[in-house]
Amino acid sequence: MTDNVPRSPTRYWMKHDVKAFVFETATTDAEGAGALALLRGHYFMTGGLPKTDAECSRVCKLSARKFARHRPWLFSFFDENGRSAYLDALIAEAERISEARRDAGRKGGAGKALAFARQSHKQDPEQSQSQSPSNKEPESLSSLPPAPPPPLPDLPAHEADEVAGEALASLPVSCRSHPGWRGLSAWIGRLLADGVDRADIVVGIAQSLLSLKDEPPSTFGYFNRAIERAREARTRPLPEVPRAQSVQHELGDSGEILKNLLGEDVFAAWFGGSKLICVSGDIVTISVATPFYKSRIVANFELACIRAFKASHPAVERLTVIVEDKA
Repeated sequence: MTDNVPRSPTRYWMKHDVKAFVFETATTDAEGAGALALLRGHYFMTGGLPKTDAECSRVCKLSARKFARHRPWLFSFFDENGRSAYLDALIAEAERISEARRDAGRKGGAGKALAFARQSHKQDPEQSQSQSPSNKEPESLSSLPPAPPPPLPDLPAHEADEVAGEALASLPVSCRSHPGWRGLSAWIGRLLADGVDRADIVVGIAQSLLSLKDEPPSTFGYFNRAIERAREARTRPLPEVPRAQSVQHELGDSGEILKNLLGEDVFAAWFGGSKLICVSGDIVTISVATPFYKSRIVANFELACIRAFKASHPAVERLTVIVEDKA
């Protein structure tokens, strides 16, 4: 199963996705988890799996009997040809970033060497005089080598792991360890690099899980429409609420004080259309439309009414509520 591929130094420094590894090994013991880590390390360095079960057991540092017990679970992470698209994508991305950094280093080194040579040429006047005009270095900007490109940004792996954990938090641990979730963090990392908001990703995936019945989709592109709907809902402008009309009442200035104490909505619900009958001694009398309004005002708003009327009638201590006789 092993491909004859050159072993680039990048392969010896491949990192394991710790959070995804915890999910994947939640249903096995420490022996199986260690075997999977060693098998993936061999895959990183050689580009494939060993050819025989005996070689696989040696790589996993297990006896033949113990390896046979873990073999079905270990090989569930690879296809029938011993390949893993997820691991191949990690290797390709790591080598691409390493190659881009090597190119940037070479171009930066060449630019520094040329600048140093020109500086030395200016500091040696005898060599400058003996040099013919045809051999002089052009001083125009067009003759300079192109500036090295900015370093390529790494995928936000740590943030992608966090977003994946938040999106799958509602799933049981046994469902999160399903092989179909492998590569979700890398897919989310590409969305984050493209500028997709992490809140939209979490909400979109969480809403899609309701229809998936805790099973991963055939492709992660299944979540794209839900993520887009979450973005539209988050950025949709709020509807304009019409301004409430002023509440009509006949309680005078004390009614305005009561409205400020209770709030306009509460005042409109219980005191709209109420009337001040009279203020006699320490008793204030108001009228309302129904016995229900009367009972609720006496039970819940008596103290607030007394406080409001005390502002203009300091002697008020009691409240009397009557039902208006419409006849």
